[in-house]
Amino acid sequence: MDTPFKLYFEENQRRIEIPCYTSMEQCVTEAPIQLLENRRLTCIFSGEGTVQFDCLEDTFTSGVHVLYQYERNLAYPFLPGEQLGCVKIASATYYFRFIIQPRVSVAEHEQMMQEIEAFLKGYSTQHTQAFTHALPEQFFHILYQIQQHPIQQMAHIYELEEVGRGGRINQRSQLYATRHPQEQRQLVQKKKMNWNLPANQMLKIQLQNSLAIVSPYEATRIRQFLQQDWMQTVDVPSHYIHSNDGMYNPHYREISQILQNRINQPIVRGTVQKSKSGAEIYEVWGYLKVIEYLKELGYTSRNAKLTLKNNSKGDVTFDHDTQNYVELVKEDTVLRVFWEDALLRDARKVSPMQPLYTWHNHTPDCRIDFWHKGIYKGTHIMDFKYRHLEKRWTEQVAYSDPVDSMFKQLSAYALARSNSQQLNNVAEPLLDVAPVKQVWAVTPYTTTHQETIEGYPLQLHTLQPGSQNESFKCMLESIVQTM
Repeated sequence: MDTPFKLYFEENQRRIEIPCYTSMEQCVTEAPIQLLENRRLTCIFSGEGTVQFDCLEDTFTSGVHVLYQYERNLAYPFLPGEQLGCVKIASATYYFRFIIQPRVSVAEHEQMMQEIEAFLKGYSTQHTQAFTHALPEQFFHILYQIQQHPIQQMAHIYELEEVGRGGRINQRSQLYATRHPQEQRQLVQKKKMNWNLPANQMLKIQLQNSLAIVSPYEATRIRQFLQQDWMQTVDVPSHYIHSNDGMYNPHYREISQILQNRINQPIVRGTVQKSKSGAEIYEVWGYLKVIEYLKELGYTSRNAKLTLKNNSKGDVTFDHDTQNYVELVKEDTVLRVFWEDALLRDARKVSPMQPLYTWHNHTPDCRIDFWHKGIYKGTHIMDFKYRHLEKRWTEQVAYSDPVDSMFKQLSAYALARSNSQQLNNVAEPLLDVAPVKQVWAVTPYTTTHQETIEGYPLQLHTLQPGSQNESFKCMLESIVQTM
């Protein structure tokens, strides 16, 4: 439909006009445009007013706005699935929606989530009880602030009153008296506070929906808020309502964000939240696959608890808050498989739990430390990259030094150092200068390119959902045997 503005997405140099509608009902019935996750994405807006995406805090005015460029190592701003937004111009609101398709196929995306759930449930069979994560006390403090100062609006209403009882007489009152001469009372205008506004309607439905995912104690406190007299006058909307008042009021906005984060958290141990991005899903799935393949080589785990962490990202978590690894044992060999463990910056702090130090990028997705008969033998590192890498890898091979941000990251891992004197009580200079035997960039896309970057032990490997991944397993077994 015609609008007083122009709104586009530019995805990998492909410009796509975003259709906007004056009602949400029309917006949800029209076919949405579709984008592919993790592609370069720019929003172009020409006109008065502001653009607001439901899942983003920032608003955009007229101009060109870069939403995602993988060279900056920023997270893709949208999750797979349907996304909503609006353009606000004066008192008019235009709605739009679009679909984000996962970078791998939808079937592969779903399979990764199912395999994560199946792995975790099998790994923690004796710890499958339901659990919830308490809402922060700040949540109830904010509710109290809203209770004291809710969004409200003075409304003018008309009521029949006895003559002389008060109220404003105006032209409408006189017209009513003319049309109803038998009426002994008079129609008067009065002022009355109105709380039945979109911001309060959305707050009410969010709080009602939250009752199913909070503890009984928290549910009781939320019901007490909902039972207030002013809240009883608020209707529950039957469809999506966009409220600028709620969006710009810090208390209403923070309540919405806390509840959204809580909804995104898994309720049962061994489940993966559906609202994670494809890149995050792939990182978790890849890490768990490495553990699974190592167990196929005959290793058994010492620590039996493993689940997803209760936070907005949904990270892997372990036996204790301070633990971020799985320990696998086979005869005299121990493998510690770490998840997103930051490398040290200080050689003097090297320990059996942190045998490496570096000066640059320092948080790989997966780190495997090898120990044999209590002696540290070295480390293998993997980073899971949810994008095509073959072309970038081919271009990098032609250079003697890393020229790409990803390769600078991987090379920093490869150049990490150790301190054998502290670890093994014997100085081993060769181990100290080259404790990292290989660093793998792991991608879900098929690649035949495994050339090592000159001067760096970097390799590119494929780990793909729905595949047997025999090549990956063979290379992993070779690394283990070499260590």
